[in-house]
Amino acid sequence: MLGEAWSELFAQGRVLRYPKGKVLMRQGEECDRLLSITSGVVSIVHRNADGSEMWLGHRGPGELLGDMSAISGNVRNADVIAVSPCTVVSIELSRFLAFVQPHGPLVDLLRREQAKRHESDVRLGGGRMLSLTSR
Repeated sequence: MLGEAWSELFAQGRVLRYPKGKVLMRQGEECDRLLSITSGVVSIVHRNADGSEMWLGHRGPGELLGDMSAISGNVRNADVIAVSPCTVVSIELSRFLAFVQPHGPLVDLLRREQAKRHESDVRLGGGRMLSLTSR
């Protein structure tokens, strides 16, 4: 769940509504915004090069979407799809980065930890993520 400082940041955002089945974020996109879920549930799905898909999890109210690519500077690594009608608050990447900038050393630490996690995921997945049927 997001804390008070996050709530203040997202109070400056734009409310968006998505119907069930709508893609909120696409794998491979440049990060231009982050989303905070206020209602509904989304599914996180990674698409492998061979066309298979790997379900990574569900996210619900109070959770942040897009933070991994915002911190790393990499493209989005999964699709985010509405499992139910969803309401989110969208905040621009530049506003998010200005918010975390005073905590520069912490952001650097998060980037390093995220790179290690990605390296581990690739190694455990044999260079690719396992499909739902393989798991």
